[in-house]
Amino acid sequence: MESGTGTAKTIASPKIELSSRAIYSALFILATLLLFFAPEIDSQAQVNLTDKDSVLAALEFRPIGRLNISRENLAPLTITVHGNEVEYSFALEYNPNTFNLKYVFIPPRTNIHKASELLAAIPTADAVSAYDEKTGRTVGYISARGGRGNNFPIRPFRVYEVSVTQPSVFALNVSR
Repeated sequence: MESGTGTAKTIASPKIELSSRAIYSALFILATLLLFFAPEIDSQAQVNLTDKDSVLAALEFRPIGRLNISRENLAPLTITVHGNEVEYSFALEYNPNTFNLKYVFIPPRTNIHKASELLAAIPTADAVSAYDEKTGRTVGYISARGGRGNNFPIRPFRVYEVSVTQPSVFALNVSR
């Protein structure tokens, strides 16, 4: 109330008018934040780990060193079930006249979480590479001098490039 007049004065709040552009910008920012902070869906919950076709369908193929990797590029894979254990065996062939780059993936429920651990799990390997989504480039880790390069994280069902120095079998056992 103003003094002396006896009438009430209404103070109007300003009307906020948002343009459609501002609304779309806010929605875009919200969607981006949700995608960034949303937890990854646990792939192993939907994949039958004993079925080769189901496992291969779950793989994430990313370009490595300008190569578009596909299912046909994977090292020959055998899946064997032993009770509650599933064995994944990759035949890593060697040819002295080539670079001997092989492509493998890591199933869920292993103790391999870094490039150094993958390299250690394959005694005949001397390097491992992967696609880095943040930089859009290939990153690598080599065995020279106890390990050099980017000791990048290993994700289940992601395909990795491995360089081998002789033929071998890379086998991993995981629980069902």
